[in-house]
Amino acid sequence: MVSKKAYAKLNLYLEVLNKREDGYHNIKSVFAKIGLYDNLVFNKRSDEEIKITVKNNVNAYDIPTESNLVYKAVKLFKNTFGIKQGVDIILEKNIPLGAGLGGGSSDCATALLGMSELFNIKKEKEIFEIGKSLGSDVPFFLKNVSFALCEGRGEIVSPLNSKAVMPHILLVFPGINVSTKEIYQSMKYGYKIAEDKLRVFMELTEKGGEIDFSSFLFNRLEETTFKIYPEVLKVKEYMSQFLKAVLMSGSGSSVFAVSYDYDKINKAYLEMKKKYNFVYLSKFI
Repeated sequence: MVSKKAYAKLNLYLEVLNKREDGYHNIKSVFAKIGLYDNLVFNKRSDEEIKITVKNNVNAYDIPTESNLVYKAVKLFKNTFGIKQGVDIILEKNIPLGAGLGGGSSDCATALLGMSELFNIKKEKEIFEIGKSLGSDVPFFLKNVSFALCEGRGEIVSPLNSKAVMPHILLVFPGINVSTKEIYQSMKYGYKIAEDKLRVFMELTEKGGEIDFSSFLFNRLEETTFKIYPEVLKVKEYMSQFLKAVLMSGSGSSVFAVSYDYDKINKAYLEMKKKYNFVYLSKFI
């Protein structure tokens, strides 16, 4: 048996540079792993079947097996390395779907790492290529890093060594499943690239100590998501009444805030719990 945690991520900075000829977009984004995670347990079977049992603690209802990224990852892993033996997987979902937290990509990467451990296959380069083919965010989760600058489609991962003291995190998922594809397809271009925000992030995290997150938190997708899903904007506006540094993660719909003041963030947590079902206090890991 192999048991693994699949951590969620936040985008502390997300800029969309341009649309590519292959239909994807070139981005620059700072990914950060946080303490919210799914659990995956792997066991070998006596036959060739891949069986996934989902324990749903959030909004992961009726996921078709064939479209589950965990299933795709395991099937491709078996095909790539010629493994006949099947596997039983228990997937406990704590990261909401369609939330901009990378839950599906993290599960996918963790499935590849779990299979690698279960069958003692240590071919990192080949496993990384499998992950890259399954999703733009998957390579980040295959790397054992807390922070990274992700470029290209997201598959070019450069680890960042932050010396800063990391704050507490308040995270709210408003129960809205946002389609990343829809957001990217609805974007309007012609804006000035927000390079200064990324530069400020790099400089501040290199210095260490407590830093003002509100000076660099940025997400280009917010404007488009807020237009299509005004309920997400309402979450940010409400949270901003309590905390200064507030941002949507990924394409939404999760919104997060950071603060070094635990009492202040805990007070905001209690207020948000009155309005929303999925509210979390977390930390950077």
